[in-house]
Amino acid sequence: MSKNTKNLTLYFQTFKYISTKPKIFFAIFLNALLITLCSCSYEQDKLGSSNQSKKMAEQNAQIAANFNRIAGSYSGIIKTVSGDEQIQINLTTLAVSEGTKNPDGSARIHTILSASYLKIKPLGQPLINFSISFTPETGQLTLINDDEKTKNDLDEVNTIFAHVTENRMTGTVKSAMNELGVLELIKTSSNSSSSSNGAKEEYNERLRQQYAEIAGSYMGCVLTTEGGSLKKSYTARMLLSLYEDTTDPQNQIPALAGNFHRDSDKTDGTDTALSAIYRSDLTPATLSILGRPYISNNGYISTFKGTYIDGDFSGTFTSNKKGLEGLILMSKGSLYPRQCLQAILGINSPIEFIPFTGFQD
Repeated sequence: MSKNTKNLTLYFQTFKYISTKPKIFFAIFLNALLITLCSCSYEQDKLGSSNQSKKMAEQNAQIAANFNRIAGSYSGIIKTVSGDEQIQINLTTLAVSEGTKNPDGSARIHTILSASYLKIKPLGQPLINFSISFTPETGQLTLINDDEKTKNDLDEVNTIFAHVTENRMTGTVKSAMNELGVLELIKTSSNSSSSSNGAKEEYNERLRQQYAEIAGSYMGCVLTTEGGSLKKSYTARMLLSLYEDTTDPQNQIPALAGNFHRDSDKTDGTDTALSAIYRSDLTPATLSILGRPYISNNGYISTFKGTYIDGDFSGTFTSNKKGLEGLILMSKGSLYPRQCLQAILGINSPIEFIPFTGFQD
């Protein structure tokens, strides 16, 4: 029997068997149909997910391009009722994961715009937490301060309404209650530091330079108000030193610390450990000094608070025990302030340091 004859005979035998078993025939047909349909569906899903991922990538690329057009550092001034203030706004593009995946299994990522607001002169804490809206067709940019600690302060930035065109940013800056000033900035760089760590580092470096100018030895006096007499007034020395606060290893902060000494104290028993904060962003710029005795004294805490101008510090002396205790006058260097000499010693011109041991009754 030839090979073709054998194949033909086998075919007819198979057909005859299947025709006598309709259920088996139907099952085979149904399985074949399902396999075909599943295969088509898989190919369609695969093509659909690929198209969806591609579309999302294109949309994200367009958003990134719009943001990159205005990204960079803008420096200039805010015109306020009290004068011009120097500031800098940094705009940075960031890629952020949405925490979900595309149909093809890749991470779903979109581009956002991040901002930081640096107070250059007067120096102040940077703002780094903003909600941002940008309309590329009109150039309208809105920054909303999301920092819970500052956004509702009457003198702090709450919202910035700006217009960005080419290399300029103009607009208004508002607090939670009123308008703070008019914004006029020029784009100084297309690259900006990160909105958080970079802004903090810039602020810390400027603060470090500022504190380095304040650090040093001071001569002065405390003019007491007790009983309306100067009899208990005394001369004193103050030392302020710059150091790095490493409480947060990720953000070392420059700080001022020092010592306060009464000239009449031969034993140093009344010496006070000082910690100081300078706020040039306040009007007027304010130096606040907190004092705690080295030797325990019923929790006594003193506070010197006043203005610092070119090495001269003048302010109030208060404590948590007595309230207002008097006025404090200090001058950087080795000379008493003229006011101390006039009030205590009756001398009208500065003299070199002479320890003052107090008045005799």
